[in-house]
Amino acid sequence: MNRAGGWLLCGLLALGGLGCSSADEPTGAEVVFGTALICLGDAAEPLSVEVASTETQRQRGLMGRDGLAPDTGMLFRYPDEATPKYGFWMFNVPFALEVAFISAAGEVVDIKKMAPCVGVPARECPPYQTPHPYQSALEVSPGVLRAHDVSPGSLVREAINGVCDGD
Repeated sequence: MNRAGGWLLCGLLALGGLGCSSADEPTGAEVVFGTALICLGDAAEPLSVEVASTETQRQRGLMGRDGLAPDTGMLFRYPDEATPKYGFWMFNVPFALEVAFISAAGEVVDIKKMAPCVGVPARECPPYQTPHPYQSALEVSPGVLRAHDVSPGSLVREAINGVCDGD
């Protein structure tokens, strides 16, 4: 969950299934995220997402937030392809999420459902990993991917001039 703790919600990037050293640090410092409009599969309307592209942003993700607005998400971008040993976790994320792991070509390679993990030490939060290499990951509220008919094999891409063309 690279958004919640590295990916929207509490996804501090988990290394080899373990939390990052910053996982037990306070979450009060403000982290500013970029934004983007992305197209899911054949959707006609883009999804507004926050973008976590730096190590600090990916570590913070959605951690410490109360929720996620409908039809929004957090896109975690990596400078290089992430190997399957890296994953997401929900430390200090009090709401459920889904994460779509996305290849460098923009293809969804795996989807995982992630449960909230609050009130426990970071090491007690389970990691959510995929056996597939990925270049980015998208965290959204449960049901958003299904509502947009996204499954492994679907494409995720940035909107062009704020528009999804369906290609």
